[in-house]
Amino acid sequence: MPTLFREGYLDCLRVLSREGGPRPFPDAMQWIHDWTAAFDYEDLDKVIADMHLYNAFEKSRTQHKLLRPRKA
Repeated sequence: MPTLFREGYLDCLRVLSREGGPRPFPDAMQWIHDWTAAFDYEDLDKVIADMHLYNAFEKSRTQHKLLRPRKA
């Protein structure tokens, strides 16, 4: 789970547990599945470098956006 996606993930869980709204959770899980599937995991150093390029390790959602990579 990218660091920058963590709060969005937790927001979906809050909606699910507090409001009983299931829709945001599977939508978020589909999005993050597609995001992680876009990387070629043959070279771990390259994956980490690429994830840095797409802001995966940033912490502030106000300063950064998790960018969607193109499918490998």
